[in-house]
Amino acid sequence: MVKTLICQISNHEFKSHLPRVFSDLCLLEYYNQIVIICIISYLLLTISFSTSLSTIERYDFPILNNLNVSNSSFIYYVIISSILCFDYVIGFYDFYPYLFLFILLISLTLFLTTSKEYIKSKGLDFFEYDILVNFSILGLILMNSCSDLIGFYIALEIQSLSFYVLANFRKDSQYCSESAIKYFILGALASGILLFSFVLLYICYGSFNFETIEQLSFALNDGLSFAGCLLFAISILFKLGAFPFHMWLIDVYEGAIISITALFSIVPKIIMLSFFIRIIIVIFPEQFITLFLFILLSGFFSVSFASIAALYQKRIKRLISYSTISHTGFMLLGLACLTIDSIKSCSIYIIIYSFMTLGVFSILFLSSLKHNQQKYLISWSSIFERNTAVSILLSILLFSIAGVPPFAGFYSKLCIFFSLLSKQQICIVILLAFFSAISCFYYIKLIKILFFNSGIRSAYWFGSGSKAIEFITSLILVFLIIFLLIPNTLVNCSSLAAISLYC
Repeated sequence: MVKTLICQISNHEFKSHLPRVFSDLCLLEYYNQIVIICIISYLLLTISFSTSLSTIERYDFPILNNLNVSNSSFIYYVIISSILCFDYVIGFYDFYPYLFLFILLISLTLFLTTSKEYIKSKGLDFFEYDILVNFSILGLILMNSCSDLIGFYIALEIQSLSFYVLANFRKDSQYCSESAIKYFILGALASGILLFSFVLLYICYGSFNFETIEQLSFALNDGLSFAGCLLFAISILFKLGAFPFHMWLIDVYEGAIISITALFSIVPKIIMLSFFIRIIIVIFPEQFITLFLFILLSGFFSVSFASIAALYQKRIKRLISYSTISHTGFMLLGLACLTIDSIKSCSIYIIIYSFMTLGVFSILFLSSLKHNQQKYLISWSSIFERNTAVSILLSILLFSIAGVPPFAGFYSKLCIFFSLLSKQQICIVILLAFFSAISCFYYIKLIKILFFNSGIRSAYWFGSGSKAIEFITSLILVFLIIFLLIPNTLVNCSSLAAISLYC
């Protein structure tokens, strides 16, 4: 009854705007295709230009990454601007994928802008870097708009193959190559499990199309469809790095260069989680009701395992990797509730997590421009004495990631707690609060190192770094502050996205 009422209200609202947007309905229907065509065109031109010019001896085999990244950033600026200009075109029914497309493009643009100076300073500014990043984004955008299982698999493989190469982008590092090979082997295993799940679903429903499967999923809810959904969930949880399928994530994050670690931590999770939510709510609602306990336990053990394991970490990238597992667990716990409020909570969590993590990595980029990467936590001792502004900014971000009130991260975790309480999961909420308190320890431990480890000579001076990195880091801090003062905009967008998913 509630779903019917929501759809009737949305139909009324949509029809009331028909006179205004009748000439733009084609743009609404094909906007994802237009974005994909723009990115493919850019990739074709970049490959042709880069491979031809970089092999000409007369021009001294130029390294073109600086130019390429600038052009790709411009492309995404244009796409984001077009979304803002045509925001009235985005209909009620399509608001969910468009919201995450918008967040993906913003995160990617900020990532390209902040990482450009870092990879240039480390001598890794090859034109292949930009091409591989854009291929991975193309796969994610295709995934966001796919309408069948085969299209989803192709999009996932485009993204995964690009990530396999990027994980081994530092070819002179044996540890980087070892972790990349491990990532490739386990990723191939997960892809095989995913394909087998598609076989079981095709045997059960006779189609790969989401619309057909959605219509038959209520009538054909047997053991075969359950097995297919279970294997599908396992393969997605592997890609997300959730417990107990996280075995690749720690080594890959540690072995890859810091800019690739940032890419792995932020960008794919936005679309992966949004697609997983859409599959559960729209395509397989009946089957995933029986998988509620599996997703709930995966999310809970992701939080508990990562919170305890992170206490023993001395390297900053390994600490970030365990933090990523923990936050993925919180998102899965919200997803397991399968309500409008829980989907809204997941959307808020994804957006806030993306910006907080990007802010932390921006500071890591800034600290590594003129120095070697500070791998160990103790290397950040007494940073407050020489880099006061950076220390304060990093502390605010760490408090927010830890979920300390009144920062934005606390609000996102609180939304997940309320979603679990609505499903009477009181014991889970109490245990989550306990493990969240444990996780606060290792964040506060880093803050203590920043401010109170005085007398250690390892403190170093960042100096004047990239203006782009400093501007974007300040912009992220402004976003977190504005969210604290005016949270309604993000909450309303997330609510609208959750409601549109149920219609």
